Amino acid sequence: MGGAATVVILQQLKSILGLEHFTHAADIISVMRSVFTQTHQWRWESAVLGFCFIFFLLVTRYFSKKQPRFFWVSAMAPLTCVILGSLLVYFTHAEKHGVQVIGELKKGLNPASLTNLVFVSPYMTTAVKTGIVVGIIALAVSTSQTLLLCRNACLICLCFTAT
Repeated sequence: MGGAATVVILQQLKSILGLEHFTHAADIISVMRSVFTQTHQWRWESAVLGFCFIFFLLVTRYFSKKQPRFFWVSAMAPLTCVILGSLLVYFTHAEKHGVQVIGELKKGLNPASLTNLVFVSPYMTTAVKTGIVVGIIALAVSTSQTLLLCRNACLICLCFTAT
């Protein structure tokens, strides 16, 4: 788990440093080579913005751990970062200073994709069988949990009626 998390964090360096071309490989050596061979493309504006928001997320997490009644602060922090970042980039026109933005989005609804569904796939029977098995297991687990709750409630009721 630690190695995978390290690779994911290193992949985020592309966005933080404002790099345009980056490796698709998932090993540490390729990612570090890609980062350090493109030092001429690093954008300090993107780096400052990214590290400020990472610092904000870490501070809110630390605060929520120290004061458990404020658990909602760290829960709201990612959405707050997105909103503040969007507003900051919009009002300062940061795209003119090297911060990458998505650009114009198409307006309207996406077209319906019902016609793209294919129900004659060779894997359809496997998918249906898997769905049935998962459904039965979920039903069994939920039923056993309900029975456990019922049994505990009945025991509590018996204890109160016996006294």
